[in-house]
Amino acid sequence: MLQKLLIAPLALLTLTHCGTTTPEDDITRQIRGDVYYPATPPAKHLLAISVPILKPLTATTPATYRITPDGSYIAHYPDLPGGEYITITGTPRNITSPHTFSPNGNVTVMGKSVPFYFSGNEDPEISTWTFSLTHPDGRRGTYQIKYGGPRGGLESRLPALGW
Repeated sequence: MLQKLLIAPLALLTLTHCGTTTPEDDITRQIRGDVYYPATPPAKHLLAISVPILKPLTATTPATYRITPDGSYIAHYPDLPGGEYITITGTPRNITSPHTFSPNGNVTVMGKSVPFYFSGNEDPEISTWTFSLTHPDGRRGTYQIKYGGPRGGLESRLPALGW
């Protein structure tokens, strides 16, 4: 009887723990290519972001953000023109792309040539390899971009990005 009483809470604890992740894992999963849907924190939490915030200059609606304790962020802009979206991951960590294959091409991000690969399943999507940028104030960040929409040829339509 005592054994049954001890097993039930242990099983519940195990199931609860399996469903949780640390926020730091979210950045690694996003860069690796896992699907991620960020939460929207109150605006005051944007001050917790420790790297310069990279954003599309064509965005007409605000992003939803996921912010981690180390100041990393995942920003998702779902309503770009033409039904397209962009997700930008920024982190102070020096993370290199985990890819062992050759890129499909390069896109230009703020004057920098960045390798990308085709990452979409049902709809076209491209994902960049990680790259670093330095803000004019000297802060540096490592970034990765996912850009997708209903039409192909995304690599030629990546929106202009800025601070």
